[in-house]
Formats: sequence, structure tokens, C-alpha cells
Amino acid sequence: MSKTKATTKSKPRIFLFQGEDDYTAALKVKEWKNAFSKKYSSSGIKVVDADEFADGLVENIKNSIASTGLFSQTQLIIVKNIFQQKIDVLAGVAELLPQTPEDTFLIFWEKKTVKKNLKLYKKLIELEKKGQAKMYDFKIPGGVAFDGFIKSYSEKHGASMERNAVNKLARLLGRDLQERVKTSFGYEAKQVFNLWQVTNEIEKLATYAKGAVITEKDVTMLVSAKFSENIFQITEALGSKNIKKTQALLDQMIDTTRMTEGDVKGKALVILGALAAQFRGLLQLHDAKNGNSLQGLGWSPFRIRANERLLNYFSEKELREIMKKLLVIDKKLKSTNLPPKVLFSNFISELVR
Repeated sequence: MSKTKATTKSKPRIFLFQGEDDYTAALKVKEWKNAFSKKYSSSGIKVVDADEFADGLVENIKNSIASTGLFSQTQLIIVKNIFQQKIDVLAGVAELLPQTPEDTFLIFWEKKTVKKNLKLYKKLIELEKKGQAKMYDFKIPGGVAFDGFIKSYSEKHGASMERNAVNKLARLLGRDLQERVKTSFGYEAKQVFNLWQVTNEIEKLATYAKGAVITEKDVTMLVSAKFSENIFQITEALGSKNIKKTQALLDQMIDTTRMTEGDVKGKALVILGALAAQFRGLLQLHDAKNGNSLQGLGWSPFRIRANERLLNYFSEKELREIMKKLLVIDKKLKSTNLPPKVLFSNFISELVR
């Protein structure tokens, strides 16, 4: 009696990197590129940024993944920001996936969690079930996990940090300002910090300590607080159209005389995250009040009362417009060399005029 040969499940060659932790995702991409270069050749690596294509994106990806026959080169193709494109483009790319040759590894890299209802995502799910694709979700650690990240990163870079110092740094960077935000995947934790800024602060502390144990005193001296109270005051000043006070508060939080250019940008991203969290919270409060569901927010009575006072300054339309403007600042901070103070000043002027 002949034995039936078992079918071997194919290894994944199509990947989705998604999530707001673009720091860890970037490290993962770098790690894979290095490993690919050692095993094959760096000449086989191609990066396609979908945002750079006005049209012809589907054709470009099709040509990139097309096998060139017997002597084809093993490829690693990284496609960035594909899920930010039009639905017909995503559908076109989805149809290409089954054509991906065996000698091609394809990574879709997104800096947000993608929507489940998109055709391209559904195709990836289908291929994942067949073992041909795999998804990685990169989330910024919060709570105890964030403390663990600080400790681990410090040790990897030859620095030791006291337990109280870890806790102090985590609090200053906004660990306790975590929010629950509704997404297409349900409610997820939203952090007001990013790991680029966190690692920058740890490296700054390690340089200062010069091999000595980093203490709580060191953290207090070198790391500026999240200043949640200042964020509240900035929001109130914006609502009352007080340009002078708003600018003064921001200048106080971004003291360029004491920081390097990299530190200034990192601090600006932290402030931006805190402002976004504040205005997002006001939108949540607005929606909850209209739906008579304040308890669903999970806020303390004090927080509700304080934010109700701020909510009186803004209409729903204004809140949504502010969120859009903050997103624009975020993109410019990460993609241009424009001074953070200039970006914030323009933001203030646009709101109060």
C-alpha cells in the first residue's frame, strides 16, 4: 500500500507590519534588510513609497514583484503607506499578491493599524490562513510594559537605572496619560509618547551618567515633565484666543537654549502627542454628553468637570479641525527640518485669527 506524501505548508513570503510603534517597526525592517543582504544581496532590496505615486502605483508594484525567469534574483520589496491610498489601488494590489513569485519577499509597512474591511487586508488574511502571509502588529508599550522597555533599553546600552528612576522617567514621559481609543479593531490603548523620544531621553541620561547608576535625581534634573497642567492651560489659552499666553507656555515647554536640535524635535513630538490626547478627549466628552453616556468614558468626576470647562470654548467642528492641524504638524516634524517653534506658532495663529 503506497503512502500518501504529506503536503508541506508553504512559508510566508508576504508580510504586513502595522501599528503606531514605528520605532520598533523601523528596527525590524532594518534587521530584515541586513539579514537579506548577508544571505542574498543588497541589490535585491527595493523600497516603494506609495505616497510618492500620483498614478501607476499598481503597475510599479506589479513590475517589482514580477519574476524574471530562470536567473531571477531573490528580492525583498518593501512597500510603504499602501493602505493610505485609494480603494481601487488597494484592490489592484490585492489581485497581484497570488502572483508573487517564490523568490520574492514582500513587506507592506504601515505606521497605523489598518482597517479590516479593505480588500487588500482581507486578501492578506486569506493568504495568512494558507501560511503564505504573516502580520506583525507593533504597539507602543504602556503601563508596566513601558517600565520594562525603559529598563531593558537602558541595560542594552550599558546603563543601569534605579527602580525609582525608571518610574520617574515613565511618569514624566506620559505613561499615566494613556487613553482608550475606539478603532476598527475595537478599543485600543493610545499613548501620548513615542519610542523615538523615549530612547532619546534614555541615551541622554546614559551619556550624563557615564557608567554610573542613573538615579531619580538625574531624571528629575535632565528630563522635563509632560506638564499635563501646562497642556490644560495651553488648551484653555487657545480656547480664549490668548495668543500671548499660549505662545509663552509653549516656549516654556520647548526651551531651545538647553536642548540639541534632536532633543527639541523629540520634545515637540511629546507635546504634540499630549495636545492631541487633550483635544481627542474633548471630542470624546462631546460625544458622550450628546449620547448621555459619561460613565462610559471611565473618567473621574474631577476630570469630567475640568474638561467640561474646556469644552465650552470649542465647537465640535473646531475640535475636529484642530485634530487635523495637529496631524499636519506631526507629519512635518517627522519629514521636514522646519523648527518646531515655527510650526506651533503657525498653528496658534491659524486658530485664533
